Amino acid sequence: MKFLENNPAYLYKEENDIIEIYFNTPSLQEASESDDASDSNRSMHIILRKNKNDEIEVIEAEIEGINYHKKMSNDEIEWWLNTIDVMY
Repeated sequence: MKFLENNPAYLYKEENDIIEIYFNTPSLQEASESDDASDSNRSMHIILRKNKNDEIEVIEAEIEGINYHKKMSNDEIEWWLNTIDVMY
């Protein structure tokens, strides 16, 4: 989580036991090196909670964009958080 707190690409807010993370996702073109430029300007919003043991649990996560909305599963977010934790 330190990577997210200190990275200017992410908006990280923590209040009491609730953590909110906002960031713009890469476009499909950027992520897959494709020529499809139609998928851009999507943002992700993640809400987490710290329990009394300081463990993080996912409350809600979604990606929104023009004509696009997707709720993400807890498994997807936990995978993403674990990946960031291992990388940084």
